Amino acid sequence: MIKNKQFIESESFINSVIILIYFAVSLFFILNHEAWRDEAQAWVIAKNLSLKEIINILHVEGHPILWFLLIIPFAKLGFSFYYFGLVSLLIMTFSVGILLFKSPFDYPEKIVIILSSSFLYYNSTIARVYCLITFLVVAVCSLYENRYNRPFLYCLLLGLLLQTHIKICGFVIALIIEYVFNCYRNKRLLKYSLIPFTSFVFLVLELLQNKNEESFISISIPSLLSDFSTKILSGFYKMFSVAFGIENYYLVFFLIVVIFILIIAIINIIIEAGMIKDYLSSVLCGFIGITSYYLITAFVYKGHRQMSTILIDIIISIVWITLKADNTRIKNLSKILLIIFCLLSVRITVIEACDDLKNVYSYGKETADFIEENLSKNGVVLLTYDYRNPVVYSYVNSNRKDIIFYDVENREPYRFHKWSVKNREITTEDLLEIAIDCFAGREVYLLSTSEVDDERFGLLYSNINKRNIAEENYNVYQISK
Repeated sequence: MIKNKQFIESESFINSVIILIYFAVSLFFILNHEAWRDEAQAWVIAKNLSLKEIINILHVEGHPILWFLLIIPFAKLGFSFYYFGLVSLLIMTFSVGILLFKSPFDYPEKIVIILSSSFLYYNSTIARVYCLITFLVVAVCSLYENRYNRPFLYCLLLGLLLQTHIKICGFVIALIIEYVFNCYRNKRLLKYSLIPFTSFVFLVLELLQNKNEESFISISIPSLLSDFSTKILSGFYKMFSVAFGIENYYLVFFLIVVIFILIIAIINIIIEAGMIKDYLSSVLCGFIGITSYYLITAFVYKGHRQMSTILIDIIISIVWITLKADNTRIKNLSKILLIIFCLLSVRITVIEACDDLKNVYSYGKETADFIEENLSKNGVVLLTYDYRNPVVYSYVNSNRKDIIFYDVENREPYRFHKWSVKNREITTEDLLEIAIDCFAGREVYLLSTSEVDDERFGLLYSNINKRNIAEENYNVYQISK
């Protein structure tokens, strides 16, 4: 008993040290990271739009509502955008804690997982919904073994996970199917499945609204069927190139073969051992989860490397669930599969993190600093319709409330950028008209990502030709009325 107590205390101490190291390393990255448009866009929406307005634009944003609901209190209550990264850091620190204290992995595997793209840098540094996905995934997995003892919490977590990102939906739906099937078979707890089912209904309503604006998943049947075989084959390459930054066709092919051999070997052992029932949930989650992720990658949109963290989350979850059953060979092969995926992601994570440390991620912050320090009190900044505007607005608005950002497209104070709107051409005469008619007694400036060839627009600041990771460059002009 004393030995067990000492072991538990020692394990708790090691876990606490790892958590502190993770927090410190992640904080270091956050302090050296400049937010970019996708981080700022969610912040601007949460800050300036009502809940009803947010619901009405979800089909254009391409993300369900949970991330917006989480950051609304921070944005609306005056929390500075400069510290927005701390939200993702805290969420990911809790995720690491759950992994260390609740997962069935050994320490070497836990360390590899923490070094993977799902935990290190991407989700802890870049403040986006992906940190919430990882947190909910590990929370669901930690509760999986006791899901019938705590059905409300388990189903609530599944419902919340559905409201994070469409790429994780296949995996969640597989868990829901497995839960409903077992509940129906045992004639118990079925009522709790209404929670994720209701969440799924809302998800459909959120992302498939029939609006005038084009939905982010608006795809025609002819588009899906054209070059079908090409898209099926190229989808594998796209998935690996996005997730792991691998652009060599032969290496991608080799990895696919190795991974398929491992998966087939695991399934073969399950069949030979007559353990299909024990591993049904793992097989179901693996097949539906990864297939849906792959199909979205192949046919809908390629995405970016932070999005690839969802693939790692799915792999971690499948292996986590698999380790609950008792078969040494299956456990070992599953761990090898997990380690391969995690180590592949470590490479690209290190590359991207070092790039962030060495180079400017976005010139939005530097431009915002210039505006804060040099623009006159109650100055007005005109914004043409550009998807890079949210970054500068979010930084400036955190420190200087007196500066007005004005949306010249909609002729109103700037609120947010609507991705699908096709903007009309704004001429310098249009800008001068607004400056004279609407802001006659104020200094008026123009924030633009392109050059303006008009002597009435005096260039005050520019970083337009400087390299940055997110390709966000700006000019600031003062308008002579």
